[in-house]
Amino acid sequence: MQMLCYTTPTAQVVRISAVFPIKTADPTQMMEEPWAKDFRTYLGQSGNEGGISVTCDQVTSKNAEKDKADALRKQGHQVIETNWTYAGG
Repeated sequence: MQMLCYTTPTAQVVRISAVFPIKTADPTQMMEEPWAKDFRTYLGQSGNEGGISVTCDQVTSKNAEKDKADALRKQGHQVIETNWTYAGG
């Protein structure tokens, strides 16, 4: 299964992760989304502290990041592609 995480899509600046694989997680892990927590932590370390809201979606292709970034840019957002991936597998 592949995931893509991004910060609040209504904000002017949206930070987006790379597409990363996760092992098929049990329902509890899917609810807790440890990858979302890790992405928030990563963003916090880069100087963007505070209520960072992260959404993670299951995606079907490696192009999902580019597609999401393009869509957000078309809506007038500044998109920062972080190339972050979840290390926890």
